[in-house]
Amino acid sequence: HVQVMGAGPPVLLIHGTGASTHSWRDVAPFLAQRFSVVMVDLPGQGFSARPPPELLALDGMARGIAAVLAVLGISPELVVGHSAGGAIAIRMALDGAVTPRAIVSINGALLPLGG
Repeated sequence: HVQVMGAGPPVLLIHGTGASTHSWRDVAPFLAQRFSVVMVDLPGQGFSARPPPELLALDGMARGIAAVLAVLGISPELVVGHSAGGAIAIRMALDGAVTPRAIVSINGALLPLGG
């Protein structure tokens, strides 16, 4: 599931686990005034179909989103991730799947959770 709005340099918004593109409902219209905002549901979340189990891990989700961007022909100049979305954005950059000018991580889940 992908939503695109606005016009200008592309910005990718990645929500956290257990959420959907709806997480960006208040931010996206504001950003769309200056950017082409691209929002994707993580594999198996929101309105996206459940993928094979190997795509449910961090690296798999990063590959899945990269594949969607490739199909759309989009190379984001900025990637914004919330919670696990921040970790996925960084994984994508480390893998060379995206080469943004900046990554913004909002309350990034960058360390393993205990328990």
